[in-house]
Amino acid sequence: MALSRKFSVKQYPLSVRSRRSGETTPTGGGLENYIKVKWHHSSESEPVELYSELDENRYEVRKIEMYRSGHLDFADGSRTSGNTRLGELPVPPIHEINDDTQFEASLISKETFEALWKNL
Repeated sequence: MALSRKFSVKQYPLSVRSRRSGETTPTGGGLENYIKVKWHHSSESEPVELYSELDENRYEVRKIEMYRSGHLDFADGSRTSGNTRLGELPVPPIHEINDDTQFEASLISKETFEALWKNL
């Protein structure tokens, strides 16, 4: 599967390991909206970790991309940095992302995401 930069890394090739074990299904109130995806590759120009805040339909609301150097780029509904953009499609379930061995997805807490976002 090729990664579509539009899905924001991209769209997690329809499977950017954003949802591996322990994923919960979106259902009102206690919905798990935060994911981390490790992208295993050797390119210096692509991010190695992707952090996304998702809405109830699994569309990205905010995204952070981390590069090997530690540099961070981001996107939200009104701002972007570097080549980072919000995905145009819903992020697939973690188990689908994890079906592609170049990705390793997991759920993260809101606090973890907010701590990274605050340091941009």
